[in-house]
Amino acid sequence: MKKSLYFLFILALFCLTGCKDALVPKPIKLTCNINTFDAPISCISRSTADADKLYIGQEDGCIIEKVNNNCQTYSINSNRRIYDILEYSEDSLFVGTRDAGLKLLAKSSRQTQTYYIKNKRMNYSVYSMALDDDKQCLYVGTSNGLFRLNLKDGSTSHELTPIQLGKCSKNCGVNKVVIKEKNYMWLVNRGCLLSVILKRTLNDLL
Repeated sequence: MKKSLYFLFILALFCLTGCKDALVPKPIKLTCNINTFDAPISCISRSTADADKLYIGQEDGCIIEKVNNNCQTYSINSNRRIYDILEYSEDSLFVGTRDAGLKLLAKSSRQTQTYYIKNKRMNYSVYSMALDDDKQCLYVGTSNGLFRLNLKDGSTSHELTPIQLGKCSKNCGVNKVVIKEKNYMWLVNRGCLLSVILKRTLNDLL
């Protein structure tokens, strides 16, 4: 009888210990690969078509296209810091720069196209960009507010159209633009104000 009780006690103790160990979260082990470049990194973006492809923006105006361990360097022909990179097609990237505006880089030809703001020309900064689902419109958060670029039917316009956000001054910088699903857009301005806009009302703001 004593041996049976002793056996049951050991079995219960073993079960309790096992349950306790199961409840303790196991540490996550991460692998780390260190990559060094010729200039400080100012932004990083992932390709929408290839999950293994990264675009790394640098403070000297260069873009590193990194696929696994292979790297390709592109230049926007400017030494301005790159704030944001958005893949528009397999061969083209929209690039947001500091004090040099919005640019479109064609990777194969290594040519850049610039877009201007009325009365500012290219003397503005692009902090963030978001493309709508059908790639008909690019929304651009800048140092001078929110703008849009019409891409419908191969539009050749190089001027960004301002979007007035209620009573907000047109000079109110927009640091982040995020399109949520199909109907909403989130904006963050320099004053840390989060705005949520119903996209179908944007036409009324133009």
